Amino acid sequence: MNDAAAAISTLAPDQAKLLAVEILLSDPESLDDDVLESCLYLLRDRLRPA
Repeated sequence: MNDAAAAISTLAPDQAKLLAVEILLSDPESLDDDVLESCLYLLRDRLRPA
């Protein structure tokens, strides 16, 4: 297991999901899907701590 995988495995499930969403949204134009992009923004808002 590399360092990144080891670090990610220590995250709580919601934190890991938020990280994945943030990575996908780092270049939203590359998704080439406005609906997916909108869904990811909504999911990001739900996963962020209040």
